[in-house]
Amino acid sequence: MQVTEAKVQELSDKTSEVRAQTSATTWLAPLSQPSRAQAELREAGHYAHYLVIAFTATDHAAYGQPHNPTAACNYILSTCLLDAHGHLLEPWRVLQKRGAYRLPSLKGVDVLVLHGAKPFLLHVWGDEELRLFLRRGGRVWCTQLAEYLLDAQRCHTGCNDLNTVALRYGALVPPGSVIGVEQESLPLAFHRHYLLKAAPAVLLFFQQQLKRAVAQHQLISIAQRMNSLLAMAAMEHAGIHIDVAEARRQSKALGNLINTMDRALDAYVPAEVPMDMRMHFDWGSPTHLHAYFFGGKIALGHTAAARESRLWTSNLVHLCHRFGSFNKLIGELHLQRFAAQHGLPTKGSLPQRISSFFQKNGSASKKKYRLVLLDIETTGLNVSTDEIIEIALYDPVENTSFSSLIKPKRKITPKTVRIHHITNEAVASAPPIEKVVEGVAKYLRVGKGAEHSDEVVVLMGHNVFSLDEPMLRRAFDTHFTDSAHDGILYCDSIALLRALRLELQHSKASDVKVDHALLETLTSSLRLSSLIEKLRVVPEGTLHRAVTDTKALWFVLVQAFHLQGLPPPKQRDALLAKATDSLIAFPTTGCFMPTERKRPTAEVHLPGVAHRVIEKPKFLSSLAAKPFSDTILETLHVRGVKEAELVLQRYHVDQHAVRFLQMDKESLCTLHPDSKVRQHIDMTATKTTRTTSGYPSCQNIPKDDKSSVRRLFVSRYGEKGRLVEVDYSQLEIVVLGILCNDTKLSKDLNSGVDFHIKRASFFSGLPYKEIYEGCRRGVPKYKTLRKVAKQFSFQRLYGAGIPLLHKTTGIPVEDLSRLIAAEKVEFPGIETFHSTIRAVALRPNNPGLPTHFIVEMPTGLRLCFKTKDVILNLPALKNYPIQGYGAEIAQMMVGRVFRKFSARDFYDGKAHLINFVHDSVWLDCHVDVLEECVRETCAILSDVHHYIPKTFPGVSVSVPLKVSSSCGLDMGTMDTISGDDFSFVASQKRSDFQDMSLNFLEIEPEKPATHVEEGGEEVEEEEESHDDVRADEDSEAQDAADAPHPPEAVSLSSDETIVHI
Repeated sequence: MQVTEAKVQELSDKTSEVRAQTSATTWLAPLSQPSRAQAELREAGHYAHYLVIAFTATDHAAYGQPHNPTAACNYILSTCLLDAHGHLLEPWRVLQKRGAYRLPSLKGVDVLVLHGAKPFLLHVWGDEELRLFLRRGGRVWCTQLAEYLLDAQRCHTGCNDLNTVALRYGALVPPGSVIGVEQESLPLAFHRHYLLKAAPAVLLFFQQQLKRAVAQHQLISIAQRMNSLLAMAAMEHAGIHIDVAEARRQSKALGNLINTMDRALDAYVPAEVPMDMRMHFDWGSPTHLHAYFFGGKIALGHTAAARESRLWTSNLVHLCHRFGSFNKLIGELHLQRFAAQHGLPTKGSLPQRISSFFQKNGSASKKKYRLVLLDIETTGLNVSTDEIIEIALYDPVENTSFSSLIKPKRKITPKTVRIHHITNEAVASAPPIEKVVEGVAKYLRVGKGAEHSDEVVVLMGHNVFSLDEPMLRRAFDTHFTDSAHDGILYCDSIALLRALRLELQHSKASDVKVDHALLETLTSSLRLSSLIEKLRVVPEGTLHRAVTDTKALWFVLVQAFHLQGLPPPKQRDALLAKATDSLIAFPTTGCFMPTERKRPTAEVHLPGVAHRVIEKPKFLSSLAAKPFSDTILETLHVRGVKEAELVLQRYHVDQHAVRFLQMDKESLCTLHPDSKVRQHIDMTATKTTRTTSGYPSCQNIPKDDKSSVRRLFVSRYGEKGRLVEVDYSQLEIVVLGILCNDTKLSKDLNSGVDFHIKRASFFSGLPYKEIYEGCRRGVPKYKTLRKVAKQFSFQRLYGAGIPLLHKTTGIPVEDLSRLIAAEKVEFPGIETFHSTIRAVALRPNNPGLPTHFIVEMPTGLRLCFKTKDVILNLPALKNYPIQGYGAEIAQMMVGRVFRKFSARDFYDGKAHLINFVHDSVWLDCHVDVLEECVRETCAILSDVHHYIPKTFPGVSVSVPLKVSSSCGLDMGTMDTISGDDFSFVASQKRSDFQDMSLNFLEIEPEKPATHVEEGGEEVEEEEESHDDVRADEDSEAQDAADAPHPPEAVSLSSDETIVHI
């Protein structure tokens, strides 16, 4: 009997294996058809006549975006061109301004080939040659985007720069930039050296990528993505027009809300923290929050131990001897220390003994002195827990500078963002601190090889000992191996100006040399912004940015000490003389030491607050063992820890509204002079080819009146313009229907069934028609039911299990089990589809092996899966194909919309593409072309079921994709366009301004697609962190039933509406 069972099992396994191989073969069949191979070869024929362009450009941060190609301050510096005939146009000059570069004649050129095509296009978008090239159907091939797609999205943002990709192809390209040095400051020889290597490398990428694309059946697919790249470039160039007055109102309301929330958080500072140290408790510090919720020790305050090393003392004494009134420093402590360190005789006055020592050993004559202005920007104001995010150095004598953004390991607090307007997005791609510190040391000439240099470096900053000096010292200590930086003399310009004020105050009132206006200025305020205004200094940029502040400080000091007209070396010497004389006014400290080096500190042990609510030690221990993150906060909040809810509320406001509503004086800090924001749309950031955006992000703004931010977006044509949104209806569910080819699902979709309402009917027991009619009438009960069902729908698409579904929707476990079981019976094709995807991944000789698995979509799109995703059948295996295929379809069709707009010259300049949000596109149209523009856009976007089979032989689309459109005077008050009825447009009005505080609180968190959000971008790391904090499946399933409902939970038996965070 046992043998028989074994044989039966063996036969069953073989049958399953054969079935899996058959399903995998069927799935991949369209890619191997002869007609598909012929189509790929025909497509390759369009890329014979090309022009390769390698370029360098300035990379200044502007309007909150690093390397902003749409800002007037950035421009093309130099180029190197290489055509299909091998003709090379070498770089021969460095350009000086935006618009100076002009494309050569593109007659006979069919394809522009670049690495990083979108930034280049944005630099030259106004070039008439480019406009004509695109109108006649000219193509672009971005080797950066192509490598990302060919490598199944593994070569993504952060590791796809030209130098890195060159190594993949066996080429070596020299660096095209130097950390801390402005691109325009680099000589032509540097640019030539880089470009003459870069152009042949880009040609090599292009040629090899074409071969790979044909071999992998991806060329047609990639060609469509290049059209979508042009569409994204058009959107970034056009920008979204902003109602500045509305932005001011909302920013003020937001500020009031933030102040209220901060006061509420202050009430939760642990009682164990001493009253005089409460200001040091940091709600943004993961260390402090971990101890707050789970218990542990935290250090409050900061102590900077004395760092007056032997080298530091020697440099200070040499400086005083060279520039100061040396004989007046008879009792100076630093001179006494120097004499003791060198064993000088005790006979004679101290200054004379040191002068004699210098004369004998000759050290004074060897010393050289350098004055460098310093400024840094940080994540916050806590010296112990915050980090540097920007540093700038300026040498006025050499007229050189060093500046760089820095990627921190913690988030920037909203309070400091409001000061310097540097967002977390702006530093996301910046170099880490260890790289920048190396550049700083090299610039200051204090690194390896310069330890015994005779150059004394004086770093002068405004209030330098509050943040700049201790944080820069900490960076040096952490990331530098030697101690040469100990010899740097830090000099506080505030102390220097106080000494000047004291000098002016003690001058005789009748002394005509006394500058009474200057004395009044120094008496009223020593804030840098005030000094700049009073001394009539014109800053070269935005204040509270490190680069601007360093140069502004230099000119403030020149004005204050009346050094105008002198050559820079004499200005430096005069300031150093004043600095050394400050030791006479303020003995021992002068302007070279803080008045109080030691500050109050305390070490506090916190008991933790989570155990008061969660009485499960094992679960708490599993959470406490993980690095503290937003996901842990979410878990604590779901479990009923009220403090976590308040911290999350504060975080959500920061993440969504604060990021967009940062004000710079009277306007948004991301706002261009023409009242538009121009986001950066990243096409190479995700695992599924979905786009992300930033600076600011206009993709994650909730619909359904959840965010008042949508009211900011208005038409550039004023009352004569309308904003239009055209989006796909139920895109991802329709994509699922296309991919799984389930008969019942396809039938329902083709019949126009609303699947969110259908699922609401499943778990509520109410008739479909009743919920449908209730939603049409806007009844809150039915709208809530549909919302919860919608949340369930997308989580099921992303492979969420019953415990997570219960937590996020509030639907009882029993109802969820019944609903899932019923769907499996009604739509069996979905389970078959999931099995097929896994079979494709596990097929023999998978091209991704041995490091990963590749799954090909019908169009040729490749998706990459980790081994654990496939072996353990994790959510990514269900999530990625739907998101990836949906993203490809949407981007492909938006690329076609761009081609239509370009061919029509953007409707004579009266219509623009302005935004793309996963499944929708935004337009800005003049009313004169509104009907025509909307009609043609909808026709293109809804033509998927015809276009894809025509473009990709062997691929079918069983369910047509439907689109809906709406328009309004702003994105917050949109009216649906029904068919060809535009009669309502003339009577449209904007809604009245209301207090937006409630709307800010209703903003939902930005979640990865594996959680909830329709249109939420997927990011692999976020998915992993979510999985990490969950306990094992058995314990979670056991805990799910008695877990408290989250704030979004809804009682299905009442009219209670959802409460948003």
